[in-house]
Amino acid sequence: MKRKFTILSITILTILLSNCGNNSEPPKDMLKYSVIEEEISDTPLKTQVSIKILLEDIENVTEKKLETLLNYLYDQQIIRTGFKYHDYPNTILIYAYATKEKANEGMSWVAMISKMYDDTKPDIDISEIQFNSLTAIEQEKWGLTHELRVEIWDKIIIAERDAQEEADKKYPLNKPDITQEDIIKNGELMDKINVEYENDIAKEYEIEQSIIDSIGLEGIMGGWSFPK
Repeated sequence: MKRKFTILSITILTILLSNCGNNSEPPKDMLKYSVIEEEISDTPLKTQVSIKILLEDIENVTEKKLETLLNYLYDQQIIRTGFKYHDYPNTILIYAYATKEKANEGMSWVAMISKMYDDTKPDIDISEIQFNSLTAIEQEKWGLTHELRVEIWDKIIIAERDAQEEADKKYPLNKPDITQEDIIKNGELMDKINVEYENDIAKEYEIEQSIIDSIGLEGIMGGWSFPK
């Protein structure tokens, strides 16, 4: 049994959490957030609540405040009732994201708190890359603005995807009788096509290949969203 809700404001969240029976006040100076998505799965093995939240005051984010926020949300959910198979959720997953785009990808969360059905207590995990990217100064590099570098990053990722698709058509990797030679040929063709695409990007923006490589690395280290 599965239910899915999209919630766009903290006001709605407050109404939703009122079902938990927890009337405790939020901690002082708690980070502002909104709930992007909530998903509930209720089965004989586990009753799971999974929530994605959007951090709304990025400039005030600290590791301690992230932990405070996630613990508060966890405390609200762990006493939630009204399920068929268990009195309370025995599995809770709460993810904090910096942007809606990253939340929609389901990756690149800044922090999360989790408790699986066989855990005795929750665990908090903070992504160093995503956390550091929150406070990164958006400055000009290599004569390119941040906005332009993100635009180039999108084209780099799309070029890689297209190159892989073309290589897969000629040397499929999903055939039952695939050989090591097939895999090598696929990789070599993918690399060749990708270089051609990246050369086109370099010409379009009048930049060197080394800058293409640097923007690719910046995007990975900065946890930039992948284009659809």
